[in-house]
Parts: sequence; structure tokens; C-alpha cells
Amino acid sequence: MSSWFDQRPRLLLELWVLACGVLFHVWSRATGRTFPRDHWAHWF
Repeated sequence: MSSWFDQRPRLLLELWVLACGVLFHVWSRATGRTFPRDHWAHWF
């Protein structure tokens, strides 16, 4: 297998975690939007 199949999926996963795990929460706090624990957006 080439390194493309090893590195690209890992990079995509790391970018997804960064976008949803960090940037989403920073954006929601900056805009003043907070979500209750039972809301779907809280589980990102």
C-alpha cells in the first residue's frame, strides 16, 4: 500500500476533530450561542 492510504485519512480525521472539536465551540462561545446537553450540536 502506498503512504497515500495511510496519511490522507489520518489527516482528514485530524482536520475533522479540529473543526468540530475546537473551532465549533470557539465559534459558539464567540457568538453567544450555547447548546443544552441534549441538543445535537452539543455532541460535536
